Amino acid sequence: MANPLHFLPQTFTALSATSEASGYPASNLTLALHPRRPHRTTGVVAQTVILDCGAAVVLKAAFLNNANFPTCAIAVSSSSTFASDVTTLGTFTLSLDDRVNRRKLWADCSSNALSKRYVRLSYSGTPDAGATYYELGVVALGVTVVTWLDSPAWPVAFVRGQASTRLPFLSGGEDVGEDGVPFLESLTFASRVWRQTSGVRAQLFAILDYGLAAPWVIYENRGDATKAYCVRRVGDMPVEEQLVTFSAALTVREAI
Repeated sequence: MANPLHFLPQTFTALSATSEASGYPASNLTLALHPRRPHRTTGVVAQTVILDCGAAVVLKAAFLNNANFPTCAIAVSSSSTFASDVTTLGTFTLSLDDRVNRRKLWADCSSNALSKRYVRLSYSGTPDAGATYYELGVVALGVTVVTWLDSPAWPVAFVRGQASTRLPFLSGGEDVGEDGVPFLESLTFASRVWRQTSGVRAQLFAILDYGLAAPWVIYENRGDATKAYCVRRVGDMPVEEQLVTFSAALTVREAI
């Protein structure tokens, strides 16, 4: 069974976009914690966004969240205009993650060995719900992707959350309004038999050292590219040490 993958997002700026609807700039793509503040185009013909990583990097993965379109091509270049030196890493499908009813994607670029400063996203396909524009909430770029050295016991435990406002009535009833969209209120990676010799213990403690505020991206790596999430840790990790194995449960919350 394949082990999970994760990365801390590479910083970047949105250098240029084919179009930006008023109030929905491409710079919103840098807000990893706010996928509902999207970049929105003004049309659906040849729509691209160019991202500037600030220096040449070797892109190994990309995470796209909250899209209303089905496909995206990812290319890299040393040219800020992509007029030359263009390498397309792939055209990827953004499918619906049924856990949260949202189009998302872990784009595997692990075979890429090219060190380039600029990344181009090209949106394509028919947008959802009859929209006349493309919309994308978040992009996270993975340069250093960590493969877990041991796998948790499946299935993964999760809770699908839905923010709501409840106004109680004196009669005992209540008025309920749904706020926002579904999200993973908790996602737990746990095992009672993590192997002490595998090295995963040091990896889990390195994740703890990210702190509670830093966003990071995790991919379950079970063959479904939608099962990737930008998350933050929500609490402490209980650990029980044994001689050969240890038990631990890492719980995170989707950033939204």
